[in-house]
Amino acid sequence: MRQQLISPNQTVLGSFANQQQAEQALAALQAEQFAASHLAILPQSLSPNPSFYRTEARRSAAGGAMAGTVFGLMSGLLLGYMIVISPYTAQSNLLVALTGMTLLGAGIGAAGGSLIAALSGATVMQAAANPAASDPDRQYILVAEQVNPAEIDRARSIVAQFGIAEI
Repeated sequence: MRQQLISPNQTVLGSFANQQQAEQALAALQAEQFAASHLAILPQSLSPNPSFYRTEARRSAAGGAMAGTVFGLMSGLLLGYMIVISPYTAQSNLLVALTGMTLLGAGIGAAGGSLIAALSGATVMQAAANPAASDPDRQYILVAEQVNPAEIDRARSIVAQFGIAEI
């Protein structure tokens, strides 16, 4: 990360691989009399398009397939029964019509349910769903707000002791 301003009054002091390192650096700055109200830790995603395998899409798809299967079974069973009792259709075997429509409905429901759930799960990162999991595509930046330029260099020298990734 290059030296940059987040907003006109904010300056990046350091970038950290995990939140614990960023919090240690923040505590060290506070111990050196930097005001806590002028410091912040901000999470930053390194990848705007995370891998499908780093999202909740697979788990969501499994749940969606189950829900879609149940809904499809019920719909197929109802549709099969309606076909059998309808006076406008040729006489069909009750068992064949019910079984066929039920299985067709279950298959369509499973496919549709898993697709919809996977698409909605693809927007949820695994680390967001499980905060205990580490995310290598995420960094934490420590920013200072309204700190004079002379103090920024002193703050960066303090922060450099805590696993700084880049400035």
